[in-house]
Amino acid sequence: MRGVPVISAPIDPASDEAIAAALADDRALLLVDGQCMLCSRGAGFVMRVDRNRRLRIGTGQSAIGRALYERYGEDEDETILLVAGERAFTKSAGVIEALRRIGRGWRWLGWLAALAPERWRDAGYDWLARNRFRLFGRRTSCLMPTQEQRDRFVT
Repeated sequence: MRGVPVISAPIDPASDEAIAAALADDRALLLVDGQCMLCSRGAGFVMRVDRNRRLRIGTGQSAIGRALYERYGEDEDETILLVAGERAFTKSAGVIEALRRIGRGWRWLGWLAALAPERWRDAGYDWLARNRFRLFGRRTSCLMPTQEQRDRFVT
């Protein structure tokens, strides 16, 4: 995909059964900071608008989240991580890929955002990531999914 950096690393089901199980279906896995209010609200937004259930949600603080961040050489305090098959999208590319996968009008917003140079998009993402707790606050309790949402959460 032009303008969207992709990190590839093979997922070996024999080496890590938990990761393989989390990625077993066709849905992508979106990992966010579970302590960040902005990230939690973003995850809630995805749950509401992703009516075709194309994305699953997890936190970077979970065992699977930590393992995936380590596998792709990323820091869960600095970026979201969207894993789809053997591909991973980080920072603004992760946001763009999430919008594209949600579909409907959000897909077009993702395509529009991808037109901006990656350097600019990621600079904005990095600024927001550095200031997210000051601007939006920190969660003091875990986000509890409803019964309907539970199959979409990865822990």
